[in-house]
Amino acid sequence: MSDKRQAEKSEINVKLVFLVGLGILLLGAVMQLGLWGLMQSFMVREGTAGMGPRDTLSTNRHFSAHAWAALSSTPPTPPMANVPPMPREPLDPPAALAAEQARERAEVGAYRMVDAAHGVVKIPIERAMALLAQRGLPSPKPAEKKP
Repeated sequence: MSDKRQAEKSEINVKLVFLVGLGILLLGAVMQLGLWGLMQSFMVREGTAGMGPRDTLSTNRHFSAHAWAALSSTPPTPPMANVPPMPREPLDPPAALAAEQARERAEVGAYRMVDAAHGVVKIPIERAMALLAQRGLPSPKPAEKKP
């Protein structure tokens, strides 16, 4: 018996692994270029080509009738077609909140006739609480007994 020792042969093909990795990188680069081209075509179609992200947000994205007619035979959509349905978020939320709170304060703090025929009036909430504290809660009416 000969005691020959040999190094273990590698079971991995380094060249093949390298080529597969390189192929994956090239495929990723081709996909990125394809997506970039698709985005550019969308921007050309919307008329926002060459603008930065901030510019495109502040630009009116509606085509003029002449530009739309040059691109297709479809008539332009009116600007209100792209407005989201109600309720829409206010342009200035803090100001909208302050206006709503002022409206509510005016409503609960004013005298108003609700039903003149029955003598029902609305009084400010502070006055109502003072009257309730002074007079107390009204006693409930006794239940009628059914025969």
